[in-house]
Amino acid sequence: MPDGTASLEAALAIMASAFGLDSVSRMRTVAQRAVDLEPATSLHGATALELLGIAHTLEGEFAPARQVLDQAVRLAGETSTGACSLAHLAVISLREGDEDTAFGHAQRAHAIVEQPRMRGDLASVATYSVVAHLLCRRGELEGAAVAVERANALLPRLTGGFWWLMIETRILLAPALAALGRTGEAATILEEAAALLATHPDAGRLPDWHQETVRSLRLAGRRRQPSQELSDAERRILRLLATDLSLAEIGRELYLSTNTVKTHTRAIYRKLGVSARNPAVTRARELGLLDG
Repeated sequence: MPDGTASLEAALAIMASAFGLDSVSRMRTVAQRAVDLEPATSLHGATALELLGIAHTLEGEFAPARQVLDQAVRLAGETSTGACSLAHLAVISLREGDEDTAFGHAQRAHAIVEQPRMRGDLASVATYSVVAHLLCRRGELEGAAVAVERANALLPRLTGGFWWLMIETRILLAPALAALGRTGEAATILEEAAALLATHPDAGRLPDWHQETVRSLRLAGRRRQPSQELSDAERRILRLLATDLSLAEIGRELYLSTNTVKTHTRAIYRKLGVSARNPAVTRARELGLLDG
């Protein structure tokens, strides 16, 4: 074929499996056919392996998924296919509870998609979503926020043809958004994922992962309720945290030492169930503790 695929059947199989057809099981079947038709030495062969690995991942079949995704990474190198394969290896390790290995895969994928020639590549949304998810779990909220924005820039370009990626990405991004204090956005994208799942009854493990995420964020939301009322001093500091003043400037404004302001600020974070200034302000507004 002009695009380098082995045959018309192989090209159609790759395209069909990428779109997911109407179910994950059919995606896996067609991806396997693409693997059978494409030489295991070509970039198209790597793409076929990537899609088969993703289908196995979505079905929760992690051992065969890892085997073919490893092959795809070796064959594809620093390409979109290689990055997306690494992102799904990260998802597998994350699901297996091996966060360090997941982070290693995600870092490799991130290094690829951050290259100038990769900017705007639609498949990079898989990498940015898993990077955001892992960074928020590690408490690296600044980096998570950047990855979230990278993913959000690509999400509108995903069409219903990539329904599985639209769902998977939202499941990964929701906890990151919640950790950043953007709980409304987290709820919205989980509702969007639920609507897509309702139209795709054969979605592998995605419904289970969606429900796990909904439950975990619901529990986290309850834990974020203030454990006790803020003191008057904490409320005064909270109002100033919503401004551009530094902690030292807040101290001068309230005639307090910087160390005292820091102590009160840590207490505010603890009571609001957050770990940084911007999420504290957002959470306080949600609770009606701040105007606007």
